[in-house]
Amino acid sequence: MNNSFGDYFKNLILSPRLEEVYQKYLVMRNAHKYVVFVEGYLDKSFYQDLLFNKLQCNFRGDIYSLVCNGKQGVIDISNYLFEKQYLNPKSKKIINIVDRDFNALNGFECKIKEKISLTKYYSIESYAFANGNIEHILEYLKLSDKNKEHFINNLRKYLYDILDYEALLLCSVREKFINISTDILDNTNLSIINEQIEINNGFKTAIDRKIAALSNNNLKRIKIAKEMLINNYLFYRGHDLEKYFDYMMKYYGLDITLSELLIKEDLTKKFKVEIEIL
Repeated sequence: MNNSFGDYFKNLILSPRLEEVYQKYLVMRNAHKYVVFVEGYLDKSFYQDLLFNKLQCNFRGDIYSLVCNGKQGVIDISNYLFEKQYLNPKSKKIINIVDRDFNALNGFECKIKEKISLTKYYSIESYAFANGNIEHILEYLKLSDKNKEHFINNLRKYLYDILDYEALLLCSVREKFINISTDILDNTNLSIINEQIEINNGFKTAIDRKIAALSNNNLKRIKIAKEMLINNYLFYRGHDLEKYFDYMMKYYGLDITLSELLIKEDLTKKFKVEIEIL
């Protein structure tokens, strides 16, 4: 281990919020079979039921989850517990889970000492769009066959329309030859025109300008990123998939969001969720 890597762990000091999480862990670790560290409250609810079944627990109280306010919080807690010797390869009592995101493809693992489980795709929102799962959701919502077909057809169009943007985002994290803000899509309105999803407010113009400014070498990198995303759209940014879903639910007159659906046990128990628990 080089000095800079060793110093990272040696000098690791928990923030006041993570110190609170750590102290809660010390209190709860002997009262529960498993303690799970997650990024946020949606993750806490989503994984509670998933882990209960995956770990073949007998009681809900076997699992106790702690929210660490983001990916870096989970990583810091994991590394801190390792240094305190609470965490080791044989330990089954501690589970750490983070979203893969884009930066998991860019070596953020180099700062992870032990035992961090990654979502198979970008984030937990991505699982909702996996084969079979999205069909369960649309069935659960009792959409008409016409609206189911409309939803899937427009999802394909939406994925195509934001492909260049997703490739730019991926490259901005992995290779850092371009800067691009997620505000470009986050602050853009969606609409349905002639039964087709449309992205408003100059979104395509902004993306085209970004691409036009790239060198030929970087354009090749963008092409590679696009090919990866075309092969599996579940590596698109999870929030962007969620944006489409939430808009379409409003369009169909349904007062429900993807986040709300992901904590409904009677729905998510039907999901196929692939994640390796370390």
